[in-house]
This record gives sequence, C-alpha cells and structure tokens, in this order.
Amino acid sequence: MEYKFFAKNLKMDDKSRAYLDAKMEKLRKFQEQIISCNVELDRDTKSQSGNIFRAEINLAVKGKLFRAEANAKTITAAIDMAQEKITNQMAKLKDKREAKM
Repeated sequence: MEYKFFAKNLKMDDKSRAYLDAKMEKLRKFQEQIISCNVELDRDTKSQSGNIFRAEINLAVKGKLFRAEANAKTITAAIDMAQEKITNQMAKLKDKREAKM
C-alpha cells in the first residue's frame, strides 16, 4: 500500500522503515476503501521522561477521515499502537457497511 511519510526530529533507519512498511501493509485488506494515507512520526525531546515518540496515521476513506495518534517510549511501540487504533476504526466502518446490506 502506498502512503505519504513524514518524520520530524527523527532519522529513520532501514530497520524502522521496514517495520513501518510491514505495519502499513496490514491495512491492505481495506485497500478498496482507502483514498489516501499519511503517516507522521515525531520525537519529542523536551519531555521530562526522556524521548517520547509519536506516531500519527491519517486515512481518507470515501466520505470519512480517520485519525489515530499514539505516544510511546519507542518508535515501534508508537507505530504498533497507532496502527491498531486505525485498524479498529476501519473494521468498525466495514462492519457498519456490511450491516446495512
């Protein structure tokens, strides 16, 4: 699945980028509904608890916009939580549409 990617205060290594690609690939089951997808990753260095990573996923679907944001101590944990949130939102939409039929 194609998506736009933006990183702020963060350099993505190949391992992290491959991990993000794998997680975003799980959204492929909703491919027919997705119009666009944007992913933003950020590192907050001013937090008192050290580096906090943030992952945000914005998904445009026909007639709706979904957004999931997650904060965690590692970039992979933030990606996991945001991907899970967006998957749950998309599954609810799919269930609603199937129930109407």
